[in-house]
Amino acid sequence: TIVFLVRKGNPKNIRDWADLAREGIEIVTPNPATSGGAQWNLLAVYGAAKRGKVEGVTAGEESAFEFLTSVVKNISVLDKDGRESFLSFERGIGDVAITYENEVYAGLDKGGEYEIIYPTSTILIENPIAYIDVYVDENGTRPAAEAFVNFALTAEAQRIFAQHGFRPLIRELLTETEIAAKFPAITDLFTIEEFGGWSVVAKDLFGEEGKISQLLVSIKG
Repeated sequence: TIVFLVRKGNPKNIRDWADLAREGIEIVTPNPATSGGAQWNLLAVYGAAKRGKVEGVTAGEESAFEFLTSVVKNISVLDKDGRESFLSFERGIGDVAITYENEVYAGLDKGGEYEIIYPTSTILIENPIAYIDVYVDENGTRPAAEAFVNFALTAEAQRIFAQHGFRPLIRELLTETEIAAKFPAITDLFTIEEFGGWSVVAKDLFGEEGKISQLLVSIKG
C-alpha cells in the first residue's frame, strides 16, 4: 500500500491526505515520467480524493483533481525512482515522503529514524507473479517455476513476505497478532480498477498528453 514517511515524532503533525496540501509542507515523491512507483503514489492521492475520503474535498473527479493539484504544488523533489526518492528523504529533504509500505519497513529494519503514517484511504498495489512459457520450456525449468509460483501464495511464504514488510495477500494472516501489529487495517482500500485499469491509466493519466502528466508539466516544467 501507499503510505506516508515522516520525521521521528511527526513534527509537522501529518495524519492524512489533507495535510499534504497544507501551506509550507514539502513532499518527496518520484517523477511519474520515470517511475512506476510515482504513478502509484499519485493515484493514491487522486483516488482517495475522488472517493470522497479526503477531509474538505467533495467526492468526484473534478474536485479530486483540484486537490491533487494542491498536493503536486507542494512536491519539493521529483527523483527518478522510488529508491532515490526514499534516499532523498533519508538525507533530510522534505517533511513527508509518499512511498511504498515495504520501503518504510526496510528502512526501519536498517535503523532509520522516521515513522510510518497510514492514510484513511489508499491504493493497494497488486504486483503480478508469472513465469514465461517459452523460457521455462526452453530451459527445462517449468516444474521449478510452477512450484515457486504456487509456494509464493501459501501461508508459509506470505509470512516470510510479511517479515520483510510486504502486506500478506491471505486475509486470515492479517488477524495474527504480530502481523496485525505491523499491518494495521486501512479504512478505505481501493485498487487500480478505481480508474478503469492500467490500460486506461497509462494513456489517459500518464501518457504524453495524460491529465496528470500535463499537470506536472504545468507546475514543475
